[in-house]
Amino acid sequence: MVIGQTEKRHPRIIAVLILVIILLLGVISYTFVFKPAINGYIIQKQGEAIDQVLTIILTQVQQQGFTQLTDRNLNQSVILVPYVPQQQGQTPVPLA
Repeated sequence: MVIGQTEKRHPRIIAVLILVIILLLGVISYTFVFKPAINGYIIQKQGEAIDQVLTIILTQVQQQGFTQLTDRNLNQSVILVPYVPQQQGQTPVPLA
């Protein structure tokens, strides 16, 4: 009887081991293949977004002479204007 019971368990044990192996292969492939690819894509798109935002800000400063950046809560704002460095020999203009 003992021999008959162990023979019935073999297919179940093999099926469980196959499922564990498939699960491990999935985790390994995600860790070393898919996750780096996804992270690379995200970093690339973030860089493109940064470039677009800076281009828009600089264009607006050039066209209007200034631009205002406001935080999400509308509590604080920053005004950006073009910076023109002083030439040597010029006297600084006092700010009122």
